[in-house]
Amino acid sequence: ISAPLGDNPLHFRARWNDWMHTGLSGNLPGASDRADFLVAMANRLGAQDLKLQAHHARWTTALLRGQVAVTRDDVEQGLALYDLDKHRGHWAIYGAHDPGVCAHGTGAGALWQAGFADRAAGIAEKAIQLGAEVRHPFSLAIAFWYAGFYAIMVGAPEAARSHAGSLAEVCAQARMPMPAALAQMIGGWATTRLGELGRGADQMETAFRGLLKNKQRGYLTFFGTLIAAAKLEMGRAEEALNLLDEVQQLSVESHQQMFIPDLHRLRADAL
Repeated sequence: ISAPLGDNPLHFRARWNDWMHTGLSGNLPGASDRADFLVAMANRLGAQDLKLQAHHARWTTALLRGQVAVTRDDVEQGLALYDLDKHRGHWAIYGAHDPGVCAHGTGAGALWQAGFADRAAGIAEKAIQLGAEVRHPFSLAIAFWYAGFYAIMVGAPEAARSHAGSLAEVCAQARMPMPAALAQMIGGWATTRLGELGRGADQMETAFRGLLKNKQRGYLTFFGTLIAAAKLEMGRAEEALNLLDEVQQLSVESHQQMFIPDLHRLRADAL
């Protein structure tokens, strides 16, 4: 319906929601194409808020596809464009969360993967600070889950446990089941590193199965490597291999490549 408008903010908004639906439905290549279209349209229109949301779309899809360089570049664009006073209300229009929180949270993992560990740590903390300033529960939940992911990546179980607890608290107050499962996953990983390997692995796998049952496939290639690593550490190599096969199939079906190199490393170790 909005197509006849051409390069118009209302057409952009419709296209943005089409990108989000495409990505959530599991068509990540299609979502990538739509994100590229949004970036081109926003550049033609020249509006800073539209440029921010166009890069928001592209960094979100690129993260799941394992495109670290693309994710980092778009996050950097988003960080440069974002202004809390100007964009505080964006969560009500675009994706029900704050783009600045998302940029900082996503950026922590992407910058760490790209080799900028010191900067990544500061950005992870900034995501939580910004989430508290925005005063929007789902945005704060995003800040905590990305901070939790970053803690896992750098091997910091105490920090991961703290972020998981904070995320679980926000989810309980706002009744958000999907982020609550992410809190269970992050907390389970922390438990494996803090001396209870079996209990933590079971907790992670319960969260993993729950997300799959509810058709929430985001980040599952990353989560699968965490569970497989725990199984391998317990000497359950055959179980680890079976899980890695399942995660590989999920990757093919969903076009997710997040942490796929680690999947191949773990498969070699298990073999």
